[in-house]
Amino acid sequence: MKIRNVSPLGDLDVPLLRRDVEAGEVVDVTAAQAEMLLPQNVNWEPADDDAEGIAASLGVEPYEPPADGVGPQPGDPVPSPPAEILAELTVAQLREQAREQGLPTSGTKDELVDRLTEKG
Repeated sequence: MKIRNVSPLGDLDVPLLRRDVEAGEVVDVTAAQAEMLLPQNVNWEPADDDAEGIAASLGVEPYEPPADGVGPQPGDPVPSPPAEILAELTVAQLREQAREQGLPTSGTKDELVDRLTEKG
């Protein structure tokens, strides 16, 4: 499936994809990756019907900037995906997510999922 980088920050370094994604670029992702990235609707939008379906199932609406024109700023927290989505990731992927959020990376898969969902 395909999603598009619509971030107001431009190019994004996306560890989950292990690459940089240019502003406006459409990238192929797995369903699990789409479920992790699409809730960040200020940065990503669906670019095909499959991704639209995932966004709809997650209740993700297209991003609309606030009326005052001030949207999310660099450094603003990004909500963590639900535990059901995190549970589909491998322990290595969960540790990478924890490391990105400055959280401890030790523990079992369940402990990592709990730690990541408590953060968001």
